[in-house]
Amino acid sequence: MIEGILPGCVAVAEAFDDPPGAELFPEEERAIRGSAERRRREFTTTRHCARRALAGLRIAPTAIPVGARREPRWPVGVVGSLTHCEGYRAAALAAENRLVSVGIDAEPHAPMPEGMLAGIAGPAETSRLAELGEEFPHVHWGRLAFSAKESVYKAWYPVARSRLEFHDAVLDFIPRTQTFTAELHRKGPSADGLELNRLTGRWLVLNGLILTAVTIAGRGSGAGGGGLTRPAGGGAPVDPKTDPRSECSSFRRLERAEVMITRDDMTAVIAECMALQTGEASVDYDTPIAIDSFSFVWLQHQLGERFGYDLQPPEGEVMQTLNSARAMHRYLAGLSPDRFAPVD
Repeated sequence: MIEGILPGCVAVAEAFDDPPGAELFPEEERAIRGSAERRRREFTTTRHCARRALAGLRIAPTAIPVGARREPRWPVGVVGSLTHCEGYRAAALAAENRLVSVGIDAEPHAPMPEGMLAGIAGPAETSRLAELGEEFPHVHWGRLAFSAKESVYKAWYPVARSRLEFHDAVLDFIPRTQTFTAELHRKGPSADGLELNRLTGRWLVLNGLILTAVTIAGRGSGAGGGGLTRPAGGGAPVDPKTDPRSECSSFRRLERAEVMITRDDMTAVIAECMALQTGEASVDYDTPIAIDSFSFVWLQHQLGERFGYDLQPPEGEVMQTLNSARAMHRYLAGLSPDRFAPVD
């Protein structure tokens, strides 16, 4: 799942349970000695994911020791991040000549514990999150903000080697594109001639999880991350995502731009959308549905991520007629017959 919000140059491995055959290297065993069984399972499975991701970079299995702040210490030439929550573990790794840093986080899609929001968000952020909650009530924005700041910190620390407090990063979410920015109110270092003062990230809510990711791409890395924004001493913002020379600039969604979207594809996307909106996943091609503004944004994201299709908002009262997967399929097939299979 999380690969959908990461550049294509990032190797990703995920797990939704703890495989019984996962093993640790001796130095990893020493780092987890005496820990509770739950913590041991989390640690073991994330290391297992990390070695699978290393394989994606054509690097042999190796130990992932623990650093001074319990951060993973990657092999020379590799940057990456680990995350785990109930029912989900993941590793995201890249070659350091492609990205400067990677940060990922996963959280249950659930409300923040009472009183916790004030500890991670300032007044302006809290006000903005409340506005987003009014407009998009199906997202737990407080928990999403927490996850986003975790990803920001995980991307920041390997570069800055210093602590970043929650209030040092001020977030702004853009629901339409499912992205966010983090203005950093702590002076950061320069990396590859770029100042670490504003990071960008992406987010996804799916299958009961919140997933966030931040990647930092240096000036010459040729990678499609966000992050380091301005040359030291001023100048125009640098956004490697838009560099056509970048292998990562298109992200994964454009790798599938010519795939024909079928009846089964539309039904699956609509079913996931309804599961997110109402908790009801038993949706078939003709099940009545109601598409609200949040659902439509989510559909835009999914069709873009999975198939490279740019879904534009319909005009007038058309939205009200999109009341089933079949109706949505028929509407889109009429707009883009070269991308959507004919309706039965």
